[in-house]
Amino acid sequence: MNVLVILGHPRTDSYCGALAAAYADGARETGVDVRELAVGDCEFDPDVHTACPSDQPLESDLQAAQADIEWADHLVFVYPNWWATMPAVLKGFFDRVFEPGFAFVEYEEGEGAGHEGLLDGKTAELIVTMDMPPWVYRWIYRQPGTNAVKRGTLGYVGVRTTNVTTLGPIEDSSFERRQEWLADVRDLGRRLETGPESTRQRVTHKVTAWLGALRLQFYPMAWLAYTIPPLKLSYRTLGELTVAWTHSIGAILVGFVAAGGSWQTPEPWLLGLPFLLAVVPSITLAGVPDVAADRNAGKRTIAVRFGVDTAARFAMATAVLAAVTGICWVLLDVVSNAYGPAIVLSIFHALGLGWLVRDRLVGANGPQRIDGLMVASLSYITWFALVPLLELL
Repeated sequence: MNVLVILGHPRTDSYCGALAAAYADGARETGVDVRELAVGDCEFDPDVHTACPSDQPLESDLQAAQADIEWADHLVFVYPNWWATMPAVLKGFFDRVFEPGFAFVEYEEGEGAGHEGLLDGKTAELIVTMDMPPWVYRWIYRQPGTNAVKRGTLGYVGVRTTNVTTLGPIEDSSFERRQEWLADVRDLGRRLETGPESTRQRVTHKVTAWLGALRLQFYPMAWLAYTIPPLKLSYRTLGELTVAWTHSIGAILVGFVAAGGSWQTPEPWLLGLPFLLAVVPSITLAGVPDVAADRNAGKRTIAVRFGVDTAARFAMATAVLAAVTGICWVLLDVVSNAYGPAIVLSIFHALGLGWLVRDRLVGANGPQRIDGLMVASLSYITWFALVPLLELL
């Protein structure tokens, strides 16, 4: 394994510098190849002066940094938390080094908006010092700097962060405490003997990837409802129902059949029917803001074909019908021990959702924001997912 330890503190003689050296020493003990890079020692302009960062020639130190990053399998960033985020020199380093063409590529015009990370397959680790208790930074401040590095920067270019270590408060810490932290960070480096991830993290990552693949296999809405001719169901006013089916009855059937059941057994279908009806409102409402774009693209969503008012009323009706169906299943004991008495409360959520839809959309002039409607409609689905799950456990 190739490991690159990047010191993001502008001073190499800082405590962060000692932490970076401790991690590197611990990693070398395991036999991995380690390189160290001190951003503060690099000579470069941290500001981007051109319209695109890749149009600004890289200094020799930054070219060497890119070569080291390409070489590395695991990146370790050690830096202090200043003003709730990273030091300016580290931010400038990211701005210049993680340029288009090296760290990511944007889709060309005509392919749709988006980007692709070019550093995919690499992992990263953050070691962050601060002058506040780490729990305050995480739970009160919501760790903005960590999120900026982990998600906004590394995640954007395809690097997966496997561990974040926060140390503090530093300023008032004793010599003994700082020595303990150095020992802890050296142990972090030694853990690379078994890889950059713990066993739990490796299992979680594999399971997440497997579930994602399973979703693509058994939730065919992306290709069945929108792209594959001759069906192209979203162009035939069937896209919403296809999505609702794959996310309700379809998902239940997959699990039922995988457990040894038959797709012809009525229980999965009956159990999923209220679920399907509960999904329809959110899918229908999601198409309201895109009416003009969908119409221009030739899609015939419910909102395009019948108008926003009718789509809104359809969403209201299916929401209420989902609650009524769930209540009927309880009263008639259709699916034994599935929908319990708690499902009765869903009728109040359905009526509240209907009131919001009527207030915001029915008879409205011009485009309307539907943020609140989407929260209400998406949360409504939980009644038909959690109640049966709790009853079946």
